[in-house]
Amino acid sequence: MKAIVLAAGYATRLHPLTINTSKCLLEVAGRPILDHIVEKLNELDLDEIIVVTNARFYKDFLDWLPSAETKIPIKILNDGSTCNENRLGGIADMLLAAEKFPADEHMFIAGDNLFDFSLKEFYNKAIQLKKPLIGVYDIGSIDKARNFGVVQLENNKIVSFEEKPSMPKSTLVATLIYAIPNAKFYLQEYLQNNSAKDAPGHFIKWLLNKTPCFAYKFEGKWCDIGTKEALEEARLNF
Repeated sequence: MKAIVLAAGYATRLHPLTINTSKCLLEVAGRPILDHIVEKLNELDLDEIIVVTNARFYKDFLDWLPSAETKIPIKILNDGSTCNENRLGGIADMLLAAEKFPADEHMFIAGDNLFDFSLKEFYNKAIQLKKPLIGVYDIGSIDKARNFGVVQLENNKIVSFEEKPSMPKSTLVATLIYAIPNAKFYLQEYLQNNSAKDAPGHFIKWLLNKTPCFAYKFEGKWCDIGTKEALEEARLNF
């Protein structure tokens, strides 16, 4: 399995902090957010870690790479975009990385996910299951759930996925931590027939109609750093 860290966004909601710095390289607890993710990935038996960034911040990630504490090889992939207006989008970046770094199964993880739990059980379950496995988290608030992809489960099988619903049916939300076998095949089919290339939740909702998808519930602290408020909350709690 290879891990693909999605770090090619422009984080306009965090301006001016992210005008000249990738969100994934902002510091929490004295280290770049990406360092925290790499630390968790290094607990797994991965072949490679691929960090997908853009042309604007590509050099910054190359400068970061020598400082990364890792036993797993890390590659930096430039998606060629230069600004928010011509960004490829998260789903297109997932395919770009899956095509350039093929594997039987890929783990995808957002470069702005911050968490304190281990990924070991998730990884082991994904290897055993050989079906798409989506990391989920109980956000504990219907109001907060409106900002995420909301899932409903039956015996850990995902039976419903709604991207940012106005009336969430649960407080269980999808983290952008996915393990997907044959990811390149599914992503190619999705992008051939769908125009939404950014929010990966659209891909997961589509994937439910192609193959059974299962959920793994994470316990602990988790933060999706999409706003200044979320960044400040992360700096207080981690």
